[in-house]
Amino acid sequence: MKKKLMLIFLFIIFLFLSKDVDAGLIGILTKGGKEAGEHIAVKSALKKGSLVPLRLGKKANKSLKLLKELPEVQRFKPYLKDNNFKAFFFAANGIWDDLINIYGKTAVRIKDRAKAIKYAVYGRFLLFIARPISRHPRVLPAEKIIELTELAKAKGIREVGKKLGKIRPPLPNEVLEDAYLRILVYNGKLSRKEAEEFFKNLRGVEGFRTTLRKVAGSESQSIGHLFELRIANEAKKRGFKVEGIGKKYNDGIKRGDTDLDISIIKGRIKYIIEAKNYEKSNIKLDTVRRDMDSLVQYKKMCEQGKLSGHFCGRKVKVIPIFVVRTKPSSFQKLEIMKKEAKRRGVKLVIGNEMELMDMIVANLI
Repeated sequence: MKKKLMLIFLFIIFLFLSKDVDAGLIGILTKGGKEAGEHIAVKSALKKGSLVPLRLGKKANKSLKLLKELPEVQRFKPYLKDNNFKAFFFAANGIWDDLINIYGKTAVRIKDRAKAIKYAVYGRFLLFIARPISRHPRVLPAEKIIELTELAKAKGIREVGKKLGKIRPPLPNEVLEDAYLRILVYNGKLSRKEAEEFFKNLRGVEGFRTTLRKVAGSESQSIGHLFELRIANEAKKRGFKVEGIGKKYNDGIKRGDTDLDISIIKGRIKYIIEAKNYEKSNIKLDTVRRDMDSLVQYKKMCEQGKLSGHFCGRKVKVIPIFVVRTKPSSFQKLEIMKKEAKRRGVKLVIGNEMELMDMIVANLI
């Protein structure tokens, strides 16, 4: 009993002396101090919006080591301190279930799952991941980005769009671009560095926000749309003007409007790009032919000045490019693609965004 009281007393002192309070981080307690520690940690969370990291006893070191090996925790390895035995773990979703199921004897228990998640989303490293990119005064707080990311996982990205659309007064485009970029960073689809670069170079470009939303949506489509963003970003870095990403027009071939993946401009030359990021075996020749035909039709309509809202006219030279990031596994399929492109006057490029822009800058296209 005295030992338990001593643990509680020391823990209370630690709470008052600790200056570096990590918000929402769930502490792993020794079995003896579990109940008192839970009460104090939750009380602290309600008062300060935080849960305090605890120093573990020797008996808990083994549990901590095992806990760090959980697949879900590995994602946050850069934020874990391997040598000082502070508990930098959070109680959200599957990780909370694992803590309760596997380490129930030493983990802080909060019976109300909703409260556990609420405390967890205030974790400093989670807030750090979801911190704002834009400096706009109406930028969404990190807690909101985490909430929207979880909503996207549970119900899809459309629900996120609906929720953002209900905010009044309506959010400006820059804030929405920032929100989707941070969702992509938080769910691991984009690095923070790349997201900041996208925002710097592509903010306000027509179709940028829509494409970000597509990347945040279905996994099957996100790789292709991310390739489009990377091409546009690389073009901007090389001094090109990015007219649009996924800019719509009616080519008269497909039913309804179709998307022009990327259009970039340098002087009076306009490069229109159809970008594909297929796996080697997934390239379909019928799709390739149809998209090449759309490029040819766009070139014709643009040079005749028939597309309103597009940089077009008789003095504009339009160069259609079909780029595939991965070389087809079949040599025969590659040869067919080359012949189809040559027959239509479309430039075929096999390579990534940097290789494509190298060829454009060097006037090899």
